[in-house]
Amino acid sequence: MWTLSGESWAGQKTLAELNIDEDWQLDDGSLREGQLVFMQTFKDAASVVEMNYVEKVILWRNGIKFFQGWVTNMVEGDSDEGYLIQLTISDVWWWLAKTACSGEATGSDGGSLMERMMLGFGKGDLRAHIIAVIDRMKTLGVEVDVGGISSMFDVPQITLKQSSGAEALVYLMRLLPDAAMWINHGGDVPTINIKRREYMEAVELDAADSDDPDRALDSYKVNPMLELEVTQVKVPYVTRNVNGLTVFQEQVAGVAATGTRQVIVVSGPELDSYLPYDLAESYAAETESTNDLEVRALALSMFDAAKANGLTSELTFGARFWTYATTSALATSGSNPQQYNVPGATYTTAEGATVSMAGKYILKGDTPPDWAQAEHGLQQVYVRVKYSYLHNTQDSNTPNVFINPPTWHDDLPGVGVLHSGYTAGWYYTQLYGGEISFTVWVIDTEYATETALYKPFDYEYYTPPAGFADAMLATQNFTAYQGVINFTNKEVGQVDYRGHAFNIINARTKHSTMKAMVQGRSLSGGDGHEVYELGVPQRYDYRSIMTMFQRTSSDNIYFISGAGNSLETDGSGGIPTIGSSGGSTSTDNGTGNTNLIGISGDDGDLVEDVDDSVISLDAPLVTEDIYLHGSQMKLFAVMNGSVQITVDGLDSLGVGVDWDLRVTFGVSGGIVASGTGPHAEPVIHNFSDSTPYQRWFWNYAFSNGTRDYEVKLTLLIQLEIDGLVVDSVSMLIVNQEGAVIKQSGNPNSRTLSGSPLVSAVSLNGGG
Repeated sequence: MWTLSGESWAGQKTLAELNIDEDWQLDDGSLREGQLVFMQTFKDAASVVEMNYVEKVILWRNGIKFFQGWVTNMVEGDSDEGYLIQLTISDVWWWLAKTACSGEATGSDGGSLMERMMLGFGKGDLRAHIIAVIDRMKTLGVEVDVGGISSMFDVPQITLKQSSGAEALVYLMRLLPDAAMWINHGGDVPTINIKRREYMEAVELDAADSDDPDRALDSYKVNPMLELEVTQVKVPYVTRNVNGLTVFQEQVAGVAATGTRQVIVVSGPELDSYLPYDLAESYAAETESTNDLEVRALALSMFDAAKANGLTSELTFGARFWTYATTSALATSGSNPQQYNVPGATYTTAEGATVSMAGKYILKGDTPPDWAQAEHGLQQVYVRVKYSYLHNTQDSNTPNVFINPPTWHDDLPGVGVLHSGYTAGWYYTQLYGGEISFTVWVIDTEYATETALYKPFDYEYYTPPAGFADAMLATQNFTAYQGVINFTNKEVGQVDYRGHAFNIINARTKHSTMKAMVQGRSLSGGDGHEVYELGVPQRYDYRSIMTMFQRTSSDNIYFISGAGNSLETDGSGGIPTIGSSGGSTSTDNGTGNTNLIGISGDDGDLVEDVDDSVISLDAPLVTEDIYLHGSQMKLFAVMNGSVQITVDGLDSLGVGVDWDLRVTFGVSGGIVASGTGPHAEPVIHNFSDSTPYQRWFWNYAFSNGTRDYEVKLTLLIQLEIDGLVVDSVSMLIVNQEGAVIKQSGNPNSRTLSGSPLVSAVSLNGGG
């Protein structure tokens, strides 16, 4: 017995009570909207009992829920048979197709969460991704829940943009051509169920036995989809060597055969028309012992003149203990020895804090590049040390003859007598020396020989999970059959074959083991006719294994934090992520650019192709695919230089006419000079501003990464007469794009500076 319940009436009513004809039609299938269509016949328009649009209606079979849906279409009109209303009741897929598959993200300003039309799925379990989409739809108000879902496998990064919930499920199901999805209506809310072919029960239909009075197999048509059978899957992807050069890699499963070999590109140049240039820079690191200060100090330019005059290795740097006597007699007798100590070197930070050199090694060569300092924990240390050498100025043989210091003595920096005394043989000896200071870079790792350290990459390629090729082969390495099975049932809907597969016996032998998957059904209430569709999920039948799994550039590369590893990160840059971690990427190159057009005009004004209203730091380029984490990151812009402003033509102003010179720079400005006419002499004003204008402040808990930026800082100079602008000059001081790297727990800032294009401009108030 078939009944209906709805929101317009209480309880369940028979179809006859609702004026519904018995020949209703129900169609529902994998990855498509299920529809119940029936006709209501009324005597006339006045007797119509109307259902409401989007009213929830439930079809019951013998007191059990059979189909749940909502009124989505009403076609009505008068006819010879009466007033007819054809209603379409659509299942929950209708809502899934109307609901944005969105997430929530916070912008770079650290503001509140906002809904965005994108979702990222990191490398991980496909089943978890599908469940995450269903859960997201529940959160957004769709009456749907998770049903029985077969186990699946790990898939690479997937990014969905501007998709509905239905489109998201279709996209993810592309990776499962050996499965069927259907909606179960028996619970409080509809549930989405997915079963893979290996878990489907194979139902045997006997082609020779079609006389069953309750259920007869009327006919069938099947067709092998040989074009979708795959015998080998090859998964190309890209990694990078230490130089940043691309290395082509691949996973391979199965044995190749013509026409059945599938190539699924996970990452590489095939997926992008442009990739940022990112050949890794390197730094040649070689260390020396922290005790070997002589080598480092003698390499300083302050000793060049002394070395040119013969200095080699005569100096001692740092601690020295000199034993001497106060008189020649004591020196001769060797009694009453005295000791003079030269202190050792001190190591401090720029702020004066002491640095322990235990376990540290001094880098040879020039200042290492910024990226090496940040990546390898290099520390700049300020060294203060005394150098010294002993010189016998008199000896016992010639006590009245003074022995001159070496020729290089006078070329030593800051040299003087540290101490004097007598040594054995009553030599009169002086300890010469001086104090020097210099900086070194230290590192915790020893590099006894020159070793190349490489700059971390700006981006990395996505890679497939282990076993991905094997999993994709398993999901396609069979012959799928498409077709239809026609039944006539005494009681329609008595058996639900969705989630099953069919074999047909007592016909062609190959059909007895075909295990054709059920993908949908059509039921006719009036005549008991049932049609089951066989094949692969709808929208899978591309008839081409080459186009079935094409990926996009969004899932090709991801920007990394600069930590020197190749671990894939959540790189979403504000892209909401559900399921496993992941997100989309950017291929912007981040190169700097200054777009000044030039200078023209008779009075030497700066004429520039920029909007004069752009006077502040512009919004950033929101193209990154990373998150930021840790303390904070600030980006500043500042002008380096000054501009002399000359205001002429004020001698022609009328008496009492007000004039103002207004300067706006960055986000601030105001009147810098003013007066009343006429003004006989030109007004000269020198403008400079070294205020650092802050663009960003980041402080929120996401992982490290790189953020692209675009900064503009404009100087706008205006001459106003009685409140009206009569002449103006605009200069774009800073106009730059680039990228900054944020690392956890390491507050960073970057200051971008630019000089004015010209040092003097002229404005004219004479009309």
